[in-house]
Order: sequence, then structure tokens, then C-alpha cells
Amino acid sequence: MKTKRIVFQQYPHVTVITITRKRLTTLSRAIASVESQDYQGQLSHLILVDDCYETKLVLEKIQHYKPNLKFLYCTRNPEDKSGPTRLARLRNQSVFEVISPWVCFLDDDNEFEQNHISSLMSCALTTGKQAIYCHRKIYNFDGTPFLEQYWPWSRTIADGLHKYKQFCDLGMIKPGSNIFRDRIDLTVGSSVMQVDTNVWLLNTELLRKYPIPETFTKHDWEQNLAEDDKMLDNFVKLGIEMICNDQITVRYYLGGYSNDFDGNYQSDIWEL
Repeated sequence: MKTKRIVFQQYPHVTVITITRKRLTTLSRAIASVESQDYQGQLSHLILVDDCYETKLVLEKIQHYKPNLKFLYCTRNPEDKSGPTRLARLRNQSVFEVISPWVCFLDDDNEFEQNHISSLMSCALTTGKQAIYCHRKIYNFDGTPFLEQYWPWSRTIADGLHKYKQFCDLGMIKPGSNIFRDRIDLTVGSSVMQVDTNVWLLNTELLRKYPIPETFTKHDWEQNLAEDDKMLDNFVKLGIEMICNDQITVRYYLGGYSNDFDGNYQSDIWEL
């Protein structure tokens, strides 16, 4: 028998937002990781289904016995393509759908550790910050730890080796470990801003006031910049105070859009 969650009112309501398309197997894993959270406040899970009828049918069935899970079906227009522009729009839309004062994002192929939300919220309540992030462990798609000594989000081998060494020098990676310590380092001459979407806990009103930029250029594509990079860059320019809680509470699996380079450049996704 499943233990009923006891909700303590002093902890703010948090909504986990997941955008999904044609990934039922990994989506089930993501849903389970949200359900396993030890957070003592109210916790909701909003899933945006990106024009995938099969996923819609499954969620219609399971939401009846998952009271904290809701989904929104989002149809596509002919010009809508998979990529950071589409993701940015859906993330921005989702933020206006929630009623909670805090949100976090979980991609449909990743997982949270059990203490993910509770550890982030503890930091938020202690520091008063509106943007808190954690660290993550990187896994191959098959679940094995990613231990290769290159940066898997680079489009060239040379860039991947260069960034891996750079992150090692900064203490963000250690050879032989799959832990990656996301970091905002604004030191002149060695600026590094690398914080993944999945590791954030964000104040809802902050995101409503400063939505994720939705325009991406060909140069952005060449640099493999995604919507989380744009959001972070926007926060830095606005002077938003951000803090890391130094906990490792996200299991990040490779094989998603941001490190799948098999497709060719598509001008209908990006602004030239």
C-alpha cells in the first residue's frame, strides 16, 4: 500500500513541469521520480504533451489515480518543429498555467533524486533567493555512468576536449566521475555559465516577469545554445541573484535533443 504524503503548510507549493513528446518509457520513469520526492509541502506535476496523441491517451488513464498529476495537450502548427524555440515557448506557456509560487523543470528522459526538491527549497527558504540550482550526475542513455573525457554537448571533438579540460580546471568535473557541478563563474577572462534546465528551482513570478527568450540564431545553433542557456544569460544580464545548494540531486541521461547531432541544420527552426 502506498504511503499517503503528509503536507506541511509552512513549505511552499511547488510544481514540477515536464514537456514530453513520444517518450512514454522515459516519461514513466520521470513521473515516478516526482512521486518519490520526500518534500513535505504540496507538490504538483504538470505535463505538457507536445502533440503526441498516444501519450495523451495514457495520461488520461493514469491521472485518475494520480491526483497531483495534470496534463495539458499542446497541438502543433505546420511551422512548429522540435528544438529550443518550441521548448522555450512551451516552458513559458507552462509557467502561466501553474498556481504554485515555485516551479522546477524535469525533462521527460531525466530523474530527480528523492531529496531534490526538499534540498533546493531548504536553500531557498534559508537564503531568500528566487533562483536556486543543484548539481547532477550524467548517464548514458542505457543508464551507465558517462565517464568519457570530453564534453558531450559539443558539436566538434576539438571543442568537446577543450571544454572538458576547462571544466576540469575549474573543478566542475573530475576524470573518472560522472558528477558535473553546474556553475556560474563570472570571473573576467574565464567566464563560465553552465546550468542545466533540470537543476533549477525558480520563483514562478520571476519567470513570468522575465520569460525565456524564444529567438534562436544560426550562431546559437552552431554553439549548441538551448533555452536554458538563454534563460541563464538573461538572468545574469538582469542581475538576478542565483545560488547553488551544492547538492547532487539530478540524474541526467544523454541522448536527448541537446546532444543529438544526427540531424542537419534546419532554417525553419532558427532565425537567420
